[in-house]
Amino acid sequence: MFRVLPLLLLAGLMVLVALALAGGSRASRPLDPRHHRPRRGGVADGPAFDDAAFSGAAGPTAGSQAATDFVTGAALDPAHGIVRCDDCRALYHPDTAALLADHNAGRCASCGGTRLRRLTEAEVRRAAQGAEPPERDRALVPEPDTPEAYARALGRLVTVRGTVVGRTGPRGGWPQLLLRDERGTAFRVVLVGDDARGLRGRALADGLIGSRVRLRGLLLPDEAHGLRLLVPDPSMILEASG
Repeated sequence: MFRVLPLLLLAGLMVLVALALAGGSRASRPLDPRHHRPRRGGVADGPAFDDAAFSGAAGPTAGSQAATDFVTGAALDPAHGIVRCDDCRALYHPDTAALLADHNAGRCASCGGTRLRRLTEAEVRRAAQGAEPPERDRALVPEPDTPEAYARALGRLVTVRGTVVGRTGPRGGWPQLLLRDERGTAFRVVLVGDDARGLRGRALADGLIGSRVRLRGLLLPDEAHGLRLLVPDPSMILEASG
């Protein structure tokens, strides 16, 4: 009995110590989870761009989003360069700006302005900090549906709804489709870019024939059909059914 007593006392002392340590650990945690703020790691984060201050491609939004190319909607990487329209502050990849130079006389696909230029590193930082808010009234994508509205939107990025009724143009080169909207207006849709090359591009085009689509493209005049939609990225095919 006397030999067991010290062991019982030692066990009780260990239990008391364990309870004290557990209580101290609980006390160190915030009672309200809303008061908890995780610590930042030692690695510096990359630049975060506020859509409301940096991207001219969308309407006002809450929160922070990555800046996007006004035409393709792809996230912009400042390391690869950013081109901005100084009239409406729509933003572009350099490749998209080159496409506008080749097919749209160098005009902005948002406002039609010609003051497209590559931003300096300092300008990218200022834009990311919200120092240069965009002029959003001229940075929206219209959805015209009458001949008059199409005429006013030439050279701009637009959204069109219609049915792909077949192929058009030569078999070689970029895939070309014939689209008619609900009023019967015809468009020659030209798919360009890496995803439109070769068999992959032909499969993409063939898969759209007979479908009702909603797509975004650069609206241009066309000698054969009156209107042309230049689509440089498959993501600009917003909907396809049927």
